[in-house]
Amino acid sequence: MMSIRELFFRQRDDFHFFLNFFLGSFFVLINLCACNLSLEKKSLDFEKSHQREKRWISLAPSYTQWFYALGIDSHLVARTDFCTQPKQALEKPSVGSLFPPSLEKILLHQPTDVLMIEGHLALKESLRNLGIRIHEYPQNTFEEIFQMIKALGIQFDVSDQSQSLIDQYRLKISAFKTKSEQRNAKSQKKIKVLYEVWTQPLTVAGQSNFFQDSLDILGLENVIASKESWPQITLESLFSKEIDLILCSTSAFCNDLRSNQTHPIWLEKRALKSKNLIEIDQRFNQPSPKLFEDLAWLDHVIDQMKSE
Repeated sequence: MMSIRELFFRQRDDFHFFLNFFLGSFFVLINLCACNLSLEKKSLDFEKSHQREKRWISLAPSYTQWFYALGIDSHLVARTDFCTQPKQALEKPSVGSLFPPSLEKILLHQPTDVLMIEGHLALKESLRNLGIRIHEYPQNTFEEIFQMIKALGIQFDVSDQSQSLIDQYRLKISAFKTKSEQRNAKSQKKIKVLYEVWTQPLTVAGQSNFFQDSLDILGLENVIASKESWPQITLESLFSKEIDLILCSTSAFCNDLRSNQTHPIWLEKRALKSKNLIEIDQRFNQPSPKLFEDLAWLDHVIDQMKSE
């Protein structure tokens, strides 16, 4: 049997053992937490660094313009020959033509991400196989354009800027709608518009695109009833239609209609009688920020027609 003295020292030794074990475990735990925090910080720093290292190439003029509108053009390392707006975009190197894009020229700029339009399936597959991310945003309507702006805002952590831009555009659209309703209240008849996109083959704006959205905003009617975005038609199919305003993307189409030599039936169209045959000079040709300038231009044209 232990004496009281031996028992005391035994308990004291046990206490010291457990105290040392506890303190040792505590400091090990503290060091592990510190290491974890350090690793998490390094991971966050890496992610931020990786975000900064993103190298984007735009293979469509509209995408390029949205990069500048959102102030994220520092991430853009290259563009196409067709991406000439805004003027600052010309300072970026070009990967050449869009039809077709060159894989070799794209790879020269070591992109991490490439913005593309419909088609070019083989190129997209080649880029994906190389670990390059492909982004394709529908831009057929105003709502799709807004969704694209929002997506880019999230991608580059500029959601506040992108939402502010969307809000500005919605306010402009609301103002145009209010004005058009007041304008049409004086005359129940909507102005009928034909928008020629290309001459050979004759391609026009149908009812599933941003131009149709523009007509709806301004209280106008599309002569073309097709649900296709950009249908191909014959000139003869327009003979029976009432047309108040013709917008020509090509001077050839306007010149042909003005001559009235091949198709004298056009003499009866109000658009020709009233000389409402306008070459639109690159307006409504892409879903870019300039689209809202184009809306203001067309709104002014309608004001002039209504005042005649």
